[in-house]
Parts: sequence; structure tokens; C-alpha cells
Amino acid sequence: MDPIEELCSQTEALDIKVKKKVKAEEVVRLTKLGLKGVMEEIKFIIDVLFESLLLGDYRESKMVNILSNINPIDSLVLLDLFIPLEMYAIIAENTNLYVITKNAPITRSSINTRY
Repeated sequence: MDPIEELCSQTEALDIKVKKKVKAEEVVRLTKLGLKGVMEEIKFIIDVLFESLLLGDYRESKMVNILSNINPIDSLVLLDLFIPLEMYAIIAENTNLYVITKNAPITRSSINTRY
């Protein structure tokens, strides 16, 4: 192995070990915090700086290559390109479990006409 490559690999390994040690120390410190300690760790909203996300000209039209057998007007068909069909069953099951755990009403009402 080239001496430079060997030195680079040693440096990378050392850097990973140092990062793991620092992370482990931070986890230990955080697990020892009680509620008061956690509350002291929370930053006030004025202390948190948000950087705006620059999307460029998001209204600029983009070319998208969609197969001819896909209807680009049908939202569900387009969604199926990104979500596998099996995932819909998982989403429905988890949503129903969430409703049950929150004791949400599932009877027909003026604002809920799905049932």
C-alpha cells in the first residue's frame, strides 16, 4: 500500500473512532438529564436561526418523461409511481389503529361523511 494511502486510511479510521466516542459521551450525558435538564437544553425559538430554502424559479415549467400508458391527469396513477400498492394497505391499517387509540369518532357527522 502506498504510504499516502496508508496514512489516509489511518486518519479516516481515527476520525471515525473520535466521532463515535464523542457521540457516545453525548448520549450518556443526555440520558442522565432529568426533565429539568432537558428543558434547559431546549433552545428558545428566537435562538434558532432558520435559513430560507431557495428553490429558484419554482414556477418554471419542467419537462417530465411520463410513459404513454400513464394518464398524467389521474392523481392516483401518478401517486402509484412513487408508492407501491402494498404500502396503501399499511397506511390504511396504521391510520385505523391511530384512530382507535385516539378514540376518534367514526360515525357519520356533518363534517365527516365518509362513513
